[in-house]
Amino acid sequence: MALVEPSDYVAILDLISRYSRTFDSSDVTAFANLFTDDARLDTPVGNPASRSEIETWARDRWAELRKDGIRPTHFQTNTVLDTSSPDHATGSTQLLLVWHHASTNKSELTGTAIYEDEFQRTDRGWKFLRRSIGWGGSTQENS
Repeated sequence: MALVEPSDYVAILDLISRYSRTFDSSDVTAFANLFTDDARLDTPVGNPASRSEIETWARDRWAELRKDGIRPTHFQTNTVLDTSSPDHATGSTQLLLVWHHASTNKSELTGTAIYEDEFQRTDRGWKFLRRSIGWGGSTQENS
């Protein structure tokens, strides 16, 4: 694997930031548009396997969160990226997830995780090809 070119690194970091901002603001269409048509999102609460399914998943997830009086905030940091070709990159990003509870007006740290990602350069810029979340710090099994 090679290091990502600086301009691609900035573009991918922007994509990662937009993931948090669009989901946390419940802009499910903008959220889904961060993914390729054939993307996959692997989470503990669903595994949508296309941009269309990701949009439906995000809409349904937000309905559940609203019903429970929860507003999420994703804090993503410490991203490490590599490239395998000029149009494909992989990486991992640490996550802190905070839930704000409307009923108590209090926030709680829900958990820590690591996203393992594949990114694809498209005619619309860099997009997520696959995003998998591993709670507790890693998506990799401990050996």
